[in-house]
Amino acid sequence: MKKIKQWVLSIGLVVVGALLVACGADADSNETVRIGVVGEDNEVWDFVIEKLEEEGVSAELVKFTDYTQPNKALAEGEIELNSFQHKLFLESFNEDNGTDLVAIADTYIAPLGIYSDKITSVDEIEENDTIAIPNDVTNG
Repeated sequence: MKKIKQWVLSIGLVVVGALLVACGADADSNETVRIGVVGEDNEVWDFVIEKLEEEGVSAELVKFTDYTQPNKALAEGEIELNSFQHKLFLESFNEDNGTDLVAIADTYIAPLGIYSDKITSVDEIEENDTIAIPNDVTNG
């Protein structure tokens, strides 16, 4: 458990550093940095926001329910940062939308799970079973 806490702290500090650089670390600014995320598993971000506030940077999470909206919101200036995708997804979005969004730092990696209401082990998957994956070129 101690190693997990150290890992989360390390990732959090890297993210805090990247955000401070991205935002100019201007403690006198009254602006709030809006960070786009997908889903509800945001414990790491709660930690990051707490650390940012200790540095005088106000931040809030903007939650999205699908993977197409955060980059659009970033490109349109509705948010300042987002964290939800891998680099190939970002490159594909830029190519498809004529944008030039860039990765400024790496954050934590969230493992994706395999879920079924019928199969209890990967060993039970048989040839010709149907498996659903995200509908984009970077995952399929």
